[in-house]
Amino acid sequence: MTAVVNGPSPQQSGPASACGLGASSQVDPGSIERMAQTIHRRYLEHELGERHEAGSRPGLRPWAELAEPRREANRAQAAYYVAIARNRDWSVVSAGPDGDPLTFTDAEIEELARDEHVRWRRHKERQGYSYGPLRRDAGPDKRHPSMVGWEKLSDEDRERDRDVIRNMPAVLAQARLRVLCRPAADAG
Repeated sequence: MTAVVNGPSPQQSGPASACGLGASSQVDPGSIERMAQTIHRRYLEHELGERHEAGSRPGLRPWAELAEPRREANRAQAAYYVAIARNRDWSVVSAGPDGDPLTFTDAEIEELARDEHVRWRRHKERQGYSYGPLRRDAGPDKRHPSMVGWEKLSDEDRERDRDVIRNMPAVLAQARLRVLCRPAADAG
């Protein structure tokens, strides 16, 4: 099974990455769903305990109890992983023994984390959120303190966006997918 990337796309500007076979691939909806559930499970593991109590925020519930808009947010993040691959002309394929594991340089993590924050912010705007110093998830006037540009984002929230990118290989693996990489000497 080849895993939803719709054909090759223009590569992003910047230095060539060691990953990138340029082949078209597809990710099935079941894989996106598995990725979304893994994303949510990893989020809960990170946020619960020292940081927050279960149920103290709408997203801090098991998948089975999660409201559909929150599930859709996790699916959007899973689809973003596929978009990262597409935008960099990488291939998402079924997990197998061939190829090097996906790794990101520190610069790639930083670049992709900034992009992730933009993606997250746009998603929240579509849900009706705007900036507010205190989080408010109910009613027509939804507010979130992280609805700011990267430069004004708290260190904790920046690290959360970096973790989204760092988690990508493990999330793909849980969906039995991977991004194949070739040696840096072959890239370009």
